[in-house]
Order: sequence, then C-alpha cells, then structure tokens
Amino acid sequence: EAVIGTSAIANLAVDSFHLKNGIIDNVHIADATIEHGKMKSLNVDHVVAGQMDLNYLKAGTIDANKIKIRGGSGVHYTEIDGQNIMSHGEFTRSWGGETDTARLELGIYDGQFRFRNKDNGYRLYGTERGLSTSMSGAIDEFTSGTLEFHSQRFNKVSRGVTLHSSFGTVALVSDYSTIVSRSDLTNNIESDRFSIYLRPFRTTRSGTNEFGFHVKDNQSWEHTDGWISFGDTSTATYHSGLRFSKKSGLYTIYATNGSGEIGTGRFDAASVRANLVARGTNGYAMVESAGEFRVTDMKGYNNGSPSYRPVRASSFPTGSSEIYKSDIKLYEENALDILREAVVYDYVKDGVPNRELGFIIEREFPDVIKHDDISINGYSHSSLNTKAIQELDVNVINIEDKLTAIDDRLNEKDLQIQYLRDKIKQLESAI
Repeated sequence: EAVIGTSAIANLAVDSFHLKNGIIDNVHIADATIEHGKMKSLNVDHVVAGQMDLNYLKAGTIDANKIKIRGGSGVHYTEIDGQNIMSHGEFTRSWGGETDTARLELGIYDGQFRFRNKDNGYRLYGTERGLSTSMSGAIDEFTSGTLEFHSQRFNKVSRGVTLHSSFGTVALVSDYSTIVSRSDLTNNIESDRFSIYLRPFRTTRSGTNEFGFHVKDNQSWEHTDGWISFGDTSTATYHSGLRFSKKSGLYTIYATNGSGEIGTGRFDAASVRANLVARGTNGYAMVESAGEFRVTDMKGYNNGSPSYRPVRASSFPTGSSEIYKSDIKLYEENALDILREAVVYDYVKDGVPNRELGFIIEREFPDVIKHDDISINGYSHSSLNTKAIQELDVNVINIEDKLTAIDDRLNEKDLQIQYLRDKIKQLESAI
C-alpha cells in the first residue's frame, strides 16, 4: 500500500511491481520503463504501450491505423485493420433445398460491403446504388443479378428500381400467396427475341394449359401478324389460336390453330354481329345433315317461337343433281288432284307489315309438299306445280287434238255441203 502526495521522478526503472492500493495525488514521470505492472484503476491521458491487456475500455477513440483489432478463432473471426473490417466464417446451411457448407467472407471498406464465397468465388457488392454480383452493377453479359436503386434505365425523368440479370433467369415466386403487378401508367411486358407465355392453373388442371403471345417471322413488316395460342402447341391437335393482322386497311382477326395458320380455326358464339364476306369465290354456311339455315328477328330461337325474316338475293338455285340424291323414282300421282286439296288464304304474318297470300299448313294442305309440321317444302311445291302444268299440258294437247279432229270433220262437212250446193245449182240450171 502506498500514499504519495506529490512526487517528481526524472528516471525510473522498475522490473516488477504490484500496487494493490494506491493513491497518487500528483506525479510527474519524465522517463519510465515498467516491465510488468498491475494497476486496479488508472486514469491516463496518453499511453504508449507495446502490449496491453484490458478487461474493460469505457470510452475513447481507437486509432485503427495503429491498432489492429481481431477476435474469434482461426476460422471464425472478425478483424479491423485500418479502414477495413473483415469477417470470416464457415457454417452449414440449407438454401433452396440444397445443403452445403459455406466458407464466406464479409468485408466493409471504402463505403461499401462485399460478400465472397471462398470456394466458388461468388460475390455480392452493396452500395447506395444497390446490390449486385458485380462491382459495376447491371452490366450487359456480365452480371448474375443486380437489384439497382435510383435506376433510370426505363424512365429518364424519375428514379426507380431495376432487377437485372445478364444470362440468368429473373423470377418472382410466391409459394402460397400472391404476386401483384400494378402501375398508374402503362404496365409493360416485353421480350426482345421470343414469345411471352402465361400458364394459369399450372398444377391444378390436367393437360398443358398455356397461353402464348407470338409474332409471325415474315419478311415484310406489314405481314408480321401477331397471334395468341392456347393449349399444347407441341401436339398436332390440342390447341387453338387467334391471329391479328396489322396490314393497312384490313383490320382482320383470324380463328386459327395454335400455330396461327390462317384458315385452320373456327368461331363459336351465341351471336356474332357482322357482315359476312366470303374468303374465296364462294361462302359456306355449314349445318348438320338434318339441320337448317334459319334467319330470324333479333330474338333468335325465342324459346321455340322464332319469328323468321325474309332473305333477298338475285336468285336461289337449288341443288338438283342426281349426285345429291338416292332411291330415285318417277312420281306417278296426279298433281292436279293433289293441288285441288290446297286452299289459298289471305292473311297477315307475324313480323311482316303487308298482307300476303299463302297456305295454312294445319288446314287444307297436301302432305306431299310439307317440310315439317310448320313449313312447306318450296322445291317440292315447285316440282308438284311443274307436274300439274305437265298434266294440264297433256289435257290441253288432248283438247287441241279433239278440236283439230272436230275441225277436220267440220271441214269435211263444209266440203260436202259445198258439193251439194253445187249439185243443186246444176239441177236448177237444167230445169
């Protein structure tokens, strides 16, 4: 134990000392060398020491340019040396379903931080511009991935965020929730050289259910039509599509197969409001073999009570070749007798403003020219009229023959009368 009031020491050399309790009010040491010393409490303005062990440093500034700070072990440690902070370590991890042992290095220096994998060389750099596997950020053909802040790649007016990769796939995945893409201005999806695909219900619907957006690779820019495909385009049949022409003045949309080939698809809709234009010389309306092509008012079928509308054209040719017919036989019935059964009425038809003449199929009407229970077969009616005309023609010919025979007999009688008259004149002359 020692109590020192005031002391001035010019030169002091101490090989070893232990000061358990000491009170030093005022000491000036001009030159001192202490090989081994232990002080329980010490307040010193400036200390220069070769080696110093401290249990607790309460306050102050450590000059890392003169003191290197290191903690940990030979494998796991952190070191501060000058402006650099380096942390090294090894640990076992599970990342993306794969388990490995990572030997990583974390460095903070020059206002940035860097990660490095000592085995594969993977790096990650961070500054106020963003995070990147390249110190230069999102560089074409160089970067695995970059999250770029203050980005003006797509908007020179304001700063935004860009997620970039040179050759890797950039993916957003939510296993059990939602991904939302929303914007106040346009929301653009672009591809430089290939198609764009959407796959709804990817794992919960059978088959391949893929929407594809494509552009035809034609030489002329006006023929680079776009088309949307759906289904499995790797097969021959399980797909369909819509093709959009941008040729000036056409404004045409085609129903196609999944390859966007013109003339391969069809439209199916409850109604289509359009003018019909034939693709070639002729246009075809296709119905089932037992069906009909019907034109009604805007109510359509109307629950079984359709109101039919007129069809106008320059002519209505009816296919009558034997190539369309079978079981061909001559019709032997008397057409005139059949037509005598029909009664012509004067009436007003639903949807028609003017009165018209025609038949009432539920009344006096021959079955042979019925199409069904509510309509007649116009072709059969026309054919029956033709046969009736032929029968009338035969009757007229017979009448004409009879009249000719009568006329011949009358002529013969006239000759006989004229002969008798001549004879009478001869007798009168002889008397």
